[in-house]
Amino acid sequence: MLIQRGNNGIKLIEKVVKTNSNYSSCSVSLNNEDISTTISEASTNILINQKTRSTTAYPKIQQYVSNLPSTKLTESYNISSINCSKISKSENNELKIKQEIIKLAENYDFKNLCVVFNAWSESNLDAMIGTLGRSQISYYLNLIISNYKKNLIANYKISPVLKSLNRVKLQKSIDKNLPITHKEVRDNIRKIYNRLIFNDDSHLYDKSKKFKEVQNLLISDYENLIEFELNNFKPDLASFWLKKFQKQYNQDQITSKLWELIMKLENLGDFRIWDIYPNRELSDLRINNKFCYYRNNKTFLDINCIPNKSDLSLDFHISVVYYFGYTKQLKNLFSYLEIILGINSQGERTGTILDSTHKLFPDVKFLIALFQSLILNLEFYQTINFINKFQNLYNINPTMYEKCKIYEMIFKWANLKTHFIESKALKYYCKEIGMDQSISPNSLKDAQNNINFDYEGYLQFIEKLKQERIETFKQCWNLIKNDDEFPFSSLIYKTYIDYYLKEQEVENINESDYYEIMRNLQLKYEKYFIDSQSFTSNSSIRIDKQIITIYTEILKDFIEIKFKQFKFGQIIPLINEWSLDDEMIMELKSWIQKENLIRTYKLQLEQKRTEFINSLQKYDNDDYDDNDKNDEKLLNLI
Repeated sequence: MLIQRGNNGIKLIEKVVKTNSNYSSCSVSLNNEDISTTISEASTNILINQKTRSTTAYPKIQQYVSNLPSTKLTESYNISSINCSKISKSENNELKIKQEIIKLAENYDFKNLCVVFNAWSESNLDAMIGTLGRSQISYYLNLIISNYKKNLIANYKISPVLKSLNRVKLQKSIDKNLPITHKEVRDNIRKIYNRLIFNDDSHLYDKSKKFKEVQNLLISDYENLIEFELNNFKPDLASFWLKKFQKQYNQDQITSKLWELIMKLENLGDFRIWDIYPNRELSDLRINNKFCYYRNNKTFLDINCIPNKSDLSLDFHISVVYYFGYTKQLKNLFSYLEIILGINSQGERTGTILDSTHKLFPDVKFLIALFQSLILNLEFYQTINFINKFQNLYNINPTMYEKCKIYEMIFKWANLKTHFIESKALKYYCKEIGMDQSISPNSLKDAQNNINFDYEGYLQFIEKLKQERIETFKQCWNLIKNDDEFPFSSLIYKTYIDYYLKEQEVENINESDYYEIMRNLQLKYEKYFIDSQSFTSNSSIRIDKQIITIYTEILKDFIEIKFKQFKFGQIIPLINEWSLDDEMIMELKSWIQKENLIRTYKLQLEQKRTEFINSLQKYDNDDYDDNDKNDEKLLNLI
């Protein structure tokens, strides 16, 4: 479901469900190593020394044999011909650890899986390799890295909640309760690969290792490392591993997965490493998530140089779409869409529409990539219009979770595309009306001194920008406010609150906007509420806790507006009626006392009264003086 602008603004479009086929690339075999590697007969006991966590945080490896994995999972992993269900507790520790690894993977406990691999590689690397084999180690590390990426995204989604109330202490308490933090997962992955590559305990990126030759990595290891560092927003480190790969392997050994990563890295076909100003002429907002300086020096990857172009997945083509968008090659982007998907720049069908079973049939990820690439080069509603036509042709019907991701992106870009600062807007306006740019004004006062400056026109231009921003946010908000099934998203609510409600001037505040969003949040709270005594409750920030945080923030904002409007008598009734519970009532009243808000705004009110009385007295005095002068003139005439 997406949005489009019609006679009545943005409208909803319903879709028909289609099933997308999954597609995965095949890796080139490097040697005769079989996945079912012979189990090491080492008799030495493995002692796991966990350095980063206390022994109470995780169960010891020796305790892992209590629960065995399912036979079905064991067969599906194909890691050994041994029937794991027949292994007794008297077997050696390597087999016991292997059993626990399978169990952890089966239970999707990838954080503890990472802990086990880190401890095992530190204690006895040879036994780990002998027991699992390099291919299977690479496979498990890929599972850990994929889950690490999901957790980073989840952490990013709650960041607006933490930021909204500056909850640094809360974040620390969350980290303490988590089994292992994202930083520790990242560090453990690097430690494991450092031991596999260099067989020491120094840092993976120690200066002494920059020019060391690497000859013992599988292609799947390079895929893991490049993708892992891209997830960390470190394209410089991802590029480091790509260069190492190029020294160890030939081009004909590049898998379709690696071609995709090369496209992301060398051609910036990944929006996570973009560095752009979406609305540079009017705003200083910048998108730059990289934690490093990185500049690609490559020209566009020629697809014709790829030996097996038919093996390229949809993810590769998504990266191509991002590349054309980032480099502002709009014409090439539409040509590409027409060749691959049969749709032209007007959103019309010009060729064959792919069947839903085709491996390149566009999914929601493709739709998001297309939206972000187009919106860099087109106006907001132009992009919406094209995306809706595209969605109509391919009948893309996102799940509720996918729809939430789409709207998070739409709200984000609604802010980026309509944001402006008046100093840049002034320079832009002066340029548009043809004023001499060599004497470009630094302030409105400077501009008014120029005979060619149209002050009334400038005010109309600023008002137009404000109204476009307000209208865009209203249209976006109208799409989700009455959808009971739409999942809660802190990103959407915080974007709407911070960049729409809070930007309104006090004298122009529409109170119904505040009441509306609070009613909406109340319904979400009722939907997601979990009793603290429930076994489903956990120590991390639950959705109902996120809602309380945002709700408290917006209610505080509304109370401050009442203070600024000097409507003191409405504040306590507002708190009593709109607080979610008695605890919130006490918290808000305590906050008012702590911030000394009543005294502060009463002093401001007294100051305004004094200024008003003084202005009246000055007016009366001026009027009296004028009457005296008129009387004197009259006497002189007589």
